[in-house]
Amino acid sequence: MLSRRRRTTRTDPGLDAQTRQRLTDRAIVECFKSLAVSAPLVLICDDLHWLDESSARVLNALAREVNDAPMLLLAVHRPEYQPKWSDVPDFTAIPLLVMESQTIRELVATLLEWDDPPTGLIEIIVKQSGGNPYFIEEVLRTFSDLGVLQKQDGKWHLTAEPSEVDVPESLHAVIMGRLDALSETCRRLLQTSSVVGRTFDGALLDELGWNLTSVLPHIDTLTDLQFLVETRPLPDPQWMFKQEFIQEVSYSTLLLQARRNLHAHVAEAMERLYAERLIEHVEMLQHHYMEAQRWMNSLHYTKQSAEKSRELFANQSAVEHYRQALDLIDKVEEDLSAEQRLSERVAALNGLGDVLSLMGDYDGSIQAYRDILDALKATDATPEDAHILEASALRNIGTVHGRRGEYDDALARLNEARERLKTDHSDPAALEMSKTVGQVGFIRFRKGDYDAAREQSRVSRDLAETVGSDKDAAFANLVWGISSFSKGDHEDALRRYEQCREVRERIGDVNGIAAVLQNIGNLHLSQSRHDEAESAYQRVLDIRRKVGDVAGTANVLNQLGNVRLNIGDDDGASAYYMECRDIFARIGNRFGLAVSTLNLGNIHNERGNAEEARAYFRQALEAAEPMQVKDLIADVHRGFAQAAVESGHLDEAQEHADAALTIATEIGNKQLAAQVRWIFGRLQTELGQFDDAAIAFDACLSEFGELKSRLWEGKTHFAVALLDIKRDRLNEARGKLTISIEIFMELDADRELERARQIESSLSA
Repeated sequence: MLSRRRRTTRTDPGLDAQTRQRLTDRAIVECFKSLAVSAPLVLICDDLHWLDESSARVLNALAREVNDAPMLLLAVHRPEYQPKWSDVPDFTAIPLLVMESQTIRELVATLLEWDDPPTGLIEIIVKQSGGNPYFIEEVLRTFSDLGVLQKQDGKWHLTAEPSEVDVPESLHAVIMGRLDALSETCRRLLQTSSVVGRTFDGALLDELGWNLTSVLPHIDTLTDLQFLVETRPLPDPQWMFKQEFIQEVSYSTLLLQARRNLHAHVAEAMERLYAERLIEHVEMLQHHYMEAQRWMNSLHYTKQSAEKSRELFANQSAVEHYRQALDLIDKVEEDLSAEQRLSERVAALNGLGDVLSLMGDYDGSIQAYRDILDALKATDATPEDAHILEASALRNIGTVHGRRGEYDDALARLNEARERLKTDHSDPAALEMSKTVGQVGFIRFRKGDYDAAREQSRVSRDLAETVGSDKDAAFANLVWGISSFSKGDHEDALRRYEQCREVRERIGDVNGIAAVLQNIGNLHLSQSRHDEAESAYQRVLDIRRKVGDVAGTANVLNQLGNVRLNIGDDDGASAYYMECRDIFARIGNRFGLAVSTLNLGNIHNERGNAEEARAYFRQALEAAEPMQVKDLIADVHRGFAQAAVESGHLDEAQEHADAALTIATEIGNKQLAAQVRWIFGRLQTELGQFDDAAIAFDACLSEFGELKSRLWEGKTHFAVALLDIKRDRLNEARGKLTISIEIFMELDADRELERARQIESSLSA
């Protein structure tokens, strides 16, 4: 017997990690914009090629709003780095090319405050530097260190011919020469600092055994010699290497074992110094222990780095950390028991699969979950919860198949998961069963089997409530609601949506609340309550924009476009769809790009612009096919076929209709299959195959009636009327037109109503 757990209601609902991160990003952007309001602001960002994912996300957002305030953003990076804001207005790229002789002369004159530096000096600098401005500075410093360049009475002069000086031929050699001229203490200080990183602070040096008071004179020397620059003054000083080349060359002077020892000392010092806030430094701790070849310590911080990246939605970084963790598990095999190795591997693979799925790498995601199943089979130390771990992996594989539209494969994996759990009635097994059955319900919904979807959702909800999982209960209610909505039971749909919203408000799931409101908007839209639908969507839009959910914003813009389309405002719909598509293109969301392009094609279909529609459908197909999302691909083929019929490209229409029906039948999408059969009826009408067209439309009427799809019932009666006109059965045509007009009036489908009345008027004339 399953026990019921009591949950405490949260009086101060928090935010989920994704929303919290988006709000943080938004706050940072608004902070810079508010600073620019009080006075013009210049932001200078150096070394962007080292930028981490979360910082890059904030900078990308800021760059797109830089024109909203008196602000200038200057970013410096290596040529291989490609900023993601190159499409914003007023963006200018300034490549730093190799310096010409005259420019080098001007630079030397400026650096030395020497109006007319000797030609011999310029020639040797041109020859040795290759036009690299940093190399020019280092060559000049070499001349100064060697005494060839000396300053007397505030002016520089040469003490020997530059051509006679043995200047190293590479930047590395130049810096090495300058390092060799340093005192032993200064060299060791630079070596230690090069291990710490490009930036280092006094507190960490002190923790490493460098007494800050005694070390400051040496740092002053290194600062004077332009090896270091101060970035934060006393009492909490911080310095950085002036150029990363200096850090790299200094690091290269360390013997391998000395490097490893220093990395270990730095990591241990950081653990002592930052004990209260280690989470802020997990990436550096991971790096230092990795370089020290302290694999267990490195594994510990690699896992934390992966979770931190995941919480920040730095997905690519998270993937890299999870893969590093898997490699490290092999390295520490002797230090872990078989049970521990399995637990670590399963956790890393689960994280990897989840993130890859979010990124749209479905093949990689499925492989990660399959690797869990292989790991469970390969071990002799089978844990007690192995069947739950297997069920979870199978559920995740099924979920990914569902995202690709591979519904039969999805159901097969989900049923395997249920088999693993059916004899276990513990709370952990019940929770996993709730998640699995919930996914079964969602796949049944996608296949158009709404009764089964509702039943599975009910079972999932009951299990979730029994074990106290509000989140899973809310998901089950949502799927139950959209299944009832699709079946035409709008009263039950609204009841489920409200139950879902109540739970999500209680647990503080802001994005979940927005999702419920969006489905409520869909319900209003289906009943042609356009004002209510638009109001609901606008509320969702406010939430999405407030939390900085770019993809969610684009999604609801798409729905607002659907409202505009339904009331005949083609221009308004097109504007929403274009804005939606631009956002998806900018953020690299291929699915959203395909959907918004599909909708633009649908708009032109409705307008009768079949050629323009075909062009958009072609683009949508190019975006959709690489993702292998079958229901989306089928929907694009459906739209393509309809546009081809209207434009007279009947062979093309046949090809795309066949493709759409094949996929719709394969994945079990009854609604889509019925719409494709409707297109076959239109195609057969144009081909003069009137008896076949009549059979196709009769089948459509039956299917749309079963699905309670009143709009498509009206469209089918209208299509039969057009068929009867071609067959010179005018009385029958008038009867079908009357039925279609009544349905269109009932639904306030103004566009369809106008077309039907035009045909009715032509018959009366």
